[in-house]
Amino acid sequence: VNALSKEGPFQVWLPVFEGEDESDRPWTQNKNNLLPWIVSLQEYKRLDEYDPYSAETTSLRSRPSKAIAELYGLTCSDKFRRCWNDKNGKTKLKAEIWKGPTRERHEEEYAGNRLVCSSTFLRKMLKDCDANLIILIRLQQYVERDYSSSSGKFFHSIGIVEINEKLEVKYKKGCNIDEREELF
Repeated sequence: VNALSKEGPFQVWLPVFEGEDESDRPWTQNKNNLLPWIVSLQEYKRLDEYDPYSAETTSLRSRPSKAIAELYGLTCSDKFRRCWNDKNGKTKLKAEIWKGPTRERHEEEYAGNRLVCSSTFLRKMLKDCDANLIILIRLQQYVERDYSSSSGKFFHSIGIVEINEKLEVKYKKGCNIDEREELF
């Protein structure tokens, strides 16, 4: 966590599985020895690269990695990949997605997904895997220009949250950067 908090907002990242194939991903080579357990999926919804009327990507529901699914006997119970149940049919994880329009001219369309689980399941998983859950928070703020400058500024900052097997939460403030200062 300390190493992550010292990296700049543009350099810091957490490893993630992307796509269906988890076997040949370079995530094992990350310098902080972090292991992803969530798979993020995206689908391209265009006829071709010149299709101006279609969304560039469509967010699909995240899912647990194959290793976590196998360890806890999780299977997906519906065709929309919303619920992940154990062998007894009890829902352990729920996958949710959302998308919304922009509110300001400098904002990108916002979309997201999350994988929700109970605190009991998270505690068990962290204990069984002898691991902590790390959450990276990236913040970007655009400040409109004033009369003395020709353009506005972007400010970037990060924060790192670490949750242990007792579900104790630690927050570590990360690096803050004024985009114009980093460029020069």
